[in-house]
Amino acid sequence: MHSAPTAFRRPAPRALGRTLRALALSGVMAAALAAAEPNAGDATVTLPPTCDIAQLTDLVARSTGVSFQFGVGKVSGSVRMAVAAPVTNKDLWSIYHQALANQGFTTVITALPAVYQVVPLADAHQSARVLTDQEYAQLPYPPGYQTVIRDLRSLSADTAMKALSAVFTTPFTQVRAMGPDGRRLLIAAPTQRISEADAILRVIDQPGQVPEVRLFRPARTTAQALQASATGAWNALGRVDEHPRAAEVMIAPDGLQLMLVATATDIAALEKVARDLDRSEPTEVRTYRPKSFTLEDVASLIQQTLGAASKVEVVRDYLTGSLVIRATLAEHERIAAVVKSLDDAPASSRRQAQSLQVKHRRADEIARLVMAMISAESGAAGRGQPAGQGTP
Repeated sequence: MHSAPTAFRRPAPRALGRTLRALALSGVMAAALAAAEPNAGDATVTLPPTCDIAQLTDLVARSTGVSFQFGVGKVSGSVRMAVAAPVTNKDLWSIYHQALANQGFTTVITALPAVYQVVPLADAHQSARVLTDQEYAQLPYPPGYQTVIRDLRSLSADTAMKALSAVFTTPFTQVRAMGPDGRRLLIAAPTQRISEADAILRVIDQPGQVPEVRLFRPARTTAQALQASATGAWNALGRVDEHPRAAEVMIAPDGLQLMLVATATDIAALEKVARDLDRSEPTEVRTYRPKSFTLEDVASLIQQTLGAASKVEVVRDYLTGSLVIRATLAEHERIAAVVKSLDDAPASSRRQAQSLQVKHRRADEIARLVMAMISAESGAAGRGQPAGQGTP
């Protein structure tokens, strides 16, 4: 467990070297800005192709003007960044937190004025200080992990926690009821998840409404494309009948599904809008020619990959050795990836299928004999004996 380090202000330039040396001797390294004033928000910085987390933290501190604290030797891991063009401080902050997350770390606020502590993601809920929305709004940059309190107007804490369970699917998030009346939630989660939780609460925390959250997996298009079209269609329906209805369409944490949030009376209609739009995705015909596997095997793998809900049409053209497939653009991307992975498979994994006509014996009898011969050959090869030579 990491105890919260002593907060410090960003030192003035003259005292900077002396302060860093003192912190290093005490076992805590501070990555602080070397100049008196932070860079402007629209300043740019060029990222090195490779650096470790500590070096990247120093770079972010110098560019943004914020103060960091982290334990020497506890924050490690190298990062490769294929970013050729200079990036703004805002983009740098986002890239930095993606790099931290990939290594299992994040940032939390431990004191005010803002001090960002780099901690393991699994320990963030123990280190993050509870701040008000006003205090978070005054921070120069949002931390990677937040602890907030949300007051509920109509819902009970238990109902709200059940609805938020669709968002908080990782062990790094916590939601707890607070207060004797059960009208408060303490939420500790990555900043992106906090924003998603707030969007859900805005929809479901309404007087006289029973909220519901459903997951919808698109069959013919991507979740990202369907999110925009479903949101626009739902809002348009509300304008047409002059009765706008609150709802939220978000990308689920797995990136493959939509998270539909609405009242119990509207959730079925919202799901129908998403399903109708998914089915209306335009299709086109493309031809694929597998190089190493049979048409039957490739067609079967494609259909298994897309799932039973997919409506792709597959025609096996044995004359040209190709598959003619009608599918959506998103489905064609997945099909092309499957075919390419099969074409790129090593030669040892490629197995050709061939049909043989049996005239004088039962097919199953011949199959058993052939399998026995193959097993015997494999066993002899494993013992280092020539094929056909048995053990004395």
